[in-house]
Amino acid sequence: MKWDSLGNKLWHKTYGTPNTDSGFGITKTQDGNYLIAAAYNKNNLVSPWAAKINNLENVIWSNFYGDYGEFWWIKEQSDGSIVSVGS
Repeated sequence: MKWDSLGNKLWHKTYGTPNTDSGFGITKTQDGNYLIAAAYNKNNLVSPWAAKINNLENVIWSNFYGDYGEFWWIKEQSDGSIVSVGS
């Protein structure tokens, strides 16, 4: 969800699948978009998942990384590269 400075909801969107996916972290990028650190659950196999969304809630890109784990935090670096931490 995104709120304005007075707490009014600007938009609400669910990302991922109908499974038990979990979002753990979100951070703003240099270009005004957002990175999401998450976990994707398919058939009880949890995979690290990251996505970039714009400020209008649309997905710019979305990727799964590895066969097991989750991303807890994600951040864009000054050179545009992205780092993340998780399990």
